[in-house]
Amino acid sequence: TGQVSRSLGRTAQCFGVQAEMKDRGQPEEKVSSFWIFKRSLGVIDVKSESIKLINVLKKDGSNKSPPCWWFGFLIPCDIPIPRESILKIKTVRKSFPVFGKVLDVHWKGDDRDTGLIAVLSQDGEVDSFVAKVGDLSIRSHKKHFQGWAIESKRFEPTQDDWSALGKIAKKLVYISS
Repeated sequence: TGQVSRSLGRTAQCFGVQAEMKDRGQPEEKVSSFWIFKRSLGVIDVKSESIKLINVLKKDGSNKSPPCWWFGFLIPCDIPIPRESILKIKTVRKSFPVFGKVLDVHWKGDDRDTGLIAVLSQDGEVDSFVAKVGDLSIRSHKKHFQGWAIESKRFEPTQDDWSALGKIAKKLVYISS
């Protein structure tokens, strides 16, 4: 079950990001509790400038479908939003009906007057990343983990993808300061 986690950690190391699996039972594994029917397979400790942990999540499939995977990229920081107020935004991709080519990416949700939706909407690199890997969601956390979580259903890390994720993470940290 940890094969995807180990593979993601090795891939990150290939392009210069140091990463290793943490022992099971970390409090950050509980960050996945808001993802219904998903369970954590473990947390990867990442030695990067902004993203510090990756929570690898799995939703087991039925006999008719294969399991689904998600990745929660965790950015620790103090968030100026009260604990009872959760910031949650996500992308919506508009695509060409027949061929599925992504035409536009926009963000929706409640950014709690932080301006995060406007900032992310104006970034072409972020739009290209979302068009490639699929929709993202961003959520603030203050219970088991203090900071931000970026969730992606697909992630096949390349240097450009890691750069785009890092750019999003830096914007989240900037908004928090």
